[in-house]
Amino acid sequence: ADKDSKVTVMVELTGDPVAVVEAETGSLSDARATQIRAGLKKSQDRVKAEIKSRGGKVLSQMQSAYNGMRATLPRKQIKAVAALPGVKSVTAARTASSLT
Repeated sequence: ADKDSKVTVMVELTGDPVAVVEAETGSLSDARATQIRAGLKKSQDRVKAEIKSRGGKVLSQMQSAYNGMRATLPRKQIKAVAALPGVKSVTAARTASSLT
């Protein structure tokens, strides 16, 4: 595979998403859930900037059931992104296939 070709990946970050915190502690107030999301997004935004600086693009960010981002980046940057502080894992994203 071409090292410059772009691949779509899921970048999972450290830190529990809202659903995990709620499962561990019981019901969360809307304010607490919003606070958790904001904290996770702040961490994600630091990694998002690194992905962008490496020629990648973040397609979506998630904080509720999963703490991570869907992104495209050059294949040769996968290991560098995986080594960033706060990154738990980088895995290939599943692509939706047509059912027709």
